Amino acid sequence: MELEPISEIKVGTAYKHLCLGVLGKREDITREDFFEKIIHPLMELLGRMPDIIYLPSDGMSSALMGAWADRCGVKSETLTAEWHRLGRKAVALRDSRILKSSTHLLVFEQPKSEYAVKLGIREFKKGKSVYSVTAGKMWELLEWQAENSCKIDA
Repeated sequence: MELEPISEIKVGTAYKHLCLGVLGKREDITREDFFEKIIHPLMELLGRMPDIIYLPSDGMSSALMGAWADRCGVKSETLTAEWHRLGRKAVALRDSRILKSSTHLLVFEQPKSEYAVKLGIREFKKGKSVYSVTAGKMWELLEWQAENSCKIDA
C-alpha cells in the first residue's frame, strides 16, 4: 500500500511565502465588523493563512489584526514609527519597511488622506497583490485587479 501526500503542493514546486503587510489604520471599527467584513473575506481571497503579518503599531485595526494573528498562530511583527529619533519621516520609513517585507498588501483607506492608497497603487503597479478597505462605515474589502490583464490580442 502506497501513501500519497494530502497537501496541494506538488513535488518539485517551490513554496511561496505569503507575507501580508498592513498600511493605514482604522479607529472606528468594531470587532464583529472587522472579522465579518475584513478578515474572513480576505482569507477567502488569499486562499490560505499568511506566514507572517507586518503591522503598524498604531490603530485599532492593527490591534485587532495582531490579536487575530496570535489566536490563529500566525506570526506577526509590529513595526513602530520612531518619532523621537527620525521626526516627520518616521512613518514613511516604517511604511517602507512594511512594503519591502510583504508580498501582499492590505490598505485601510483614510477619509482625509490618500497617502496609504498612493503607496498601494505604487506597489500594485510593481505586481504586488493589493486589497483595500474602503473609507467610511461600509467596510467593503476590495481586491485590486488590472483591467484587461489577461486579454491577449491575436
